[in-house]
Amino acid sequence: MSARKIIPTPRDLAGPVSYQRAALGYPHIQAPDRISGSYALGCLHAIDRPMQAHLSLLAAEGRLLEFLGDEPVARAIDRSIRFFNFRLDAEAQAAALHPDTRALVDAYCRGFNDTMARRGRPVLLRLLGVPTATLSAITTIVMYRLLAYFGLTSLQHTAELAITELAARGAPRSLFDFLLGDAAAGLDLESLQGLKFPPELSFLRLPHAAGSNAFAVAGSKSATGGALLMGEFHMQGGRFPPILYAAHLEYANGDYYQGVGVPGLCFLAAGRTPRVAWSYTYGHADNIDVIDRKSVV
Repeated sequence: MSARKIIPTPRDLAGPVSYQRAALGYPHIQAPDRISGSYALGCLHAIDRPMQAHLSLLAAEGRLLEFLGDEPVARAIDRSIRFFNFRLDAEAQAAALHPDTRALVDAYCRGFNDTMARRGRPVLLRLLGVPTATLSAITTIVMYRLLAYFGLTSLQHTAELAITELAARGAPRSLFDFLLGDAAAGLDLESLQGLKFPPELSFLRLPHAAGSNAFAVAGSKSATGGALLMGEFHMQGGRFPPILYAAHLEYANGDYYQGVGVPGLCFLAAGRTPRVAWSYTYGHADNIDVIDRKSVV
């Protein structure tokens, strides 16, 4: 552990908060309560990962092309985000947050914003022309939707994109029978003849990832008598380098909150407390449809 440092907190919070860094650089935070701890986590995300938080927010707003140039992956992400409009009703959803949750979100955003104001805009943000973002409950909703879309649903999306591209390339019926089994019976390949597939969405060109996996072991089955949880989520929304951020928050009452999350969000996507552990996996809900506009009357 490194030497312990103090994070000053505003007078209306219960701070001050201190932290030490582990051998790999991740913080072990000691805070009087959860609100002060959330503020400290926001501060540390602004110190360690400001670029990641800003890139994630640009992606969630469909604005990567503005700053990264006309790259195929950026164009594909922006097109998807603008189609779904992640900012739709975000203000109303933020207003509907439970007061306890809203307090944690606001404290985190305040810590991030205060630290960015003190430290100034990072050099790389200045070079890209990206203005300093102000995090809020609304950006939390928008960035959470980015995480949910590219994590929980993108595997389904990728599969359907692959089927659409194969149809556009004129793949034979036998290949669809092999890939889809009985589900191929309802696929009308004749109506899809001449279908044009945008090259920037090509399944063969975009980066791909494997699916998630997770398992739990009851305490009665483990050597220590404690329940075990293993989660390996190939989280697409956390792939802006350097990916996930590990943290351990310990409170004055002896409780703790530890795990990994995505900078820009105050919650941990996978972690544990003294009472519960959780993980994150891909979803396979059939919630994305590919429509051939020629056949729509």
